[in-house]
Amino acid sequence: MKLFLHLGIAFAFIFSARQAFAQPNEEAFTKTFLQQLQSAVPSHRFEYVAPLELKDSTSGSTLYLDRLFGYIAANPKDSAAAQQSYVSQLSRAIAEAGKPISKQDVRLAIRNVAKIKSALDAMGPGSKPAYPKNLTGDLVVLPVIDTPSTVRFVSEKDLSLLGLTEDEAVECGMKNLRAIQKPLAEVAKIPPRSGFGIITEEYAASRLIFTSDWKSIEEKVGGNLIAMAPAYDTVIFGDGSTSTAVDALRTFGIQIAKQSQVPLSSTVVRLKGERWEAVE
Repeated sequence: MKLFLHLGIAFAFIFSARQAFAQPNEEAFTKTFLQQLQSAVPSHRFEYVAPLELKDSTSGSTLYLDRLFGYIAANPKDSAAAQQSYVSQLSRAIAEAGKPISKQDVRLAIRNVAKIKSALDAMGPGSKPAYPKNLTGDLVVLPVIDTPSTVRFVSEKDLSLLGLTEDEAVECGMKNLRAIQKPLAEVAKIPPRSGFGIITEEYAASRLIFTSDWKSIEEKVGGNLIAMAPAYDTVIFGDGSTSTAVDALRTFGIQIAKQSQVPLSSTVVRLKGERWEAVE
């Protein structure tokens, strides 16, 4: 799993905006994790701010550990591996900061609108930090820079460095996605009438951008296609001809989201012509 952040502005967006957790050991977890992080990244100075919140005094950034803590709480057996993955990827992200980027690094990513808004609001005034556009429901699409260990928003500064306009960055991201993804028909196994299909891969959620690709899938499931992107790397889909089927897919997706370090959306969408519509 790659780390999601906006380098140079705030590591707060690695796992999105902070949420409250009721577990009593948040403070102990945060202080213990601080020691682990400081040992792994001695070039930066980290400080305790509050439960599930640390400050990188070297860069002036804030790290919110709510998503990491929530994942560990739900998956205690994966605790050590999850923490080590976070620390390792953050170390690589810091090492990669400042390295030159290219047009080949641009992708289009799907994100949750509320989390993006919270992230952008926290950045404060200044040059534009990202370029999100509504996709459907609580989902937005935006260009990102994808490096070996991190994914971050394409900013106004990045557009200048790459010599691209916003529209050109979107086109570039679409082209690069097409280059790295297999055809949908090869990865979308058609489910039985009462079942669900599932795609798990990097940028799985971004497949929702290409609605024309889903036409053949729609026909094969009976002409009433519903889908959900519970995590950035997962899309589920199936027949949405009944409310029972919609509820079942939503329930299945919510369970997937609970197991993900980077949950995305609990919105079920239905294919309508060339666009997706959120299903209430």
